[in-house]
Amino acid sequence: MNHTYLAVDAGGTRTRATLVGADGRVCGRGAAGPGNWAVQGRDAWAAAIRAAVAEACASTGGVPRGTHVWVGTAGVPAGERDEAVVALVSELVPGAHVRVSNDAELLHRPAPRTCVVAIAGTGSVVLAIDTHGRVQQWGGLGWLLGDEGSAFHVGRAAVRAVLGGEPAAHALRARLAQAHLRGDDWIRYIYGAEDPRAVLASLAPCVTAAAEAGDPAAAALLREATAPLAALIASAATHEADLRLGGALMQVPCYRQALLSHLGGVSFASVECVSVPSEYAAQTLRLMHTIHYSIGDS
Repeated sequence: MNHTYLAVDAGGTRTRATLVGADGRVCGRGAAGPGNWAVQGRDAWAAAIRAAVAEACASTGGVPRGTHVWVGTAGVPAGERDEAVVALVSELVPGAHVRVSNDAELLHRPAPRTCVVAIAGTGSVVLAIDTHGRVQQWGGLGWLLGDEGSAFHVGRAAVRAVLGGEPAAHALRARLAQAHLRGDDWIRYIYGAEDPRAVLASLAPCVTAAAEAGDPAAAALLREATAPLAALIASAATHEADLRLGGALMQVPCYRQALLSHLGGVSFASVECVSVPSEYAAQTLRLMHTIHYSIGDS
């Protein structure tokens, strides 16, 4: 039997699915809208999963029976098994071997040492997963209570700097203006938005673009914004742990460098930035399955 491996990364902004064959080659990819289990209704969440999976498996005419499926979704507590989500995924992909976790856990690949996972996207979270699969969490408390180093945090800091009249923020003001925020209307625009958090988070690319272009004010803002997230990572780190970085902000070199500059005193066995968690997790399923059979299990 040719085994296949399907992983779904369901987050607060979008849902992505990747199907991988027994040889490790990607057989299909799919995408859909937001997939946060805690925020969306059951039907909306299921629709996003179904659409992403259907697109990823279009070339195979559907999810092959016996496929190993891993759904990582925002809104499920890290380190816990939510039977309701497992049951729903089993309905969506009948005949599959189903695994469900928090979306950040998609970056964990079993190894003989602790893995620290740090996510920085619209929100942020840090996990430490030991060799027994036990999970500890730092941050991940949402924008009202946390989201250290997140896009929301960076965007808010940029607006505060500009509205505060900091002379060094002149170039940053111009970039924010390009994002359709104008002068004295900024406060009214942000507070009047249906989702102020999303508006502020959407400004983070303005900051990273300015920093990449050499704007010292933007670079300083990133160093300041990443410091509390780096502190959480340092708290989670054990001696010679693996560090896995994920989320949209982590893909930006200047942001990642600003974060890692705070961690110079922490020794990691390896550091890897994962760009497509669904593909990474599908490959993890394949590796785990291969090892399982290589030692004689059935």
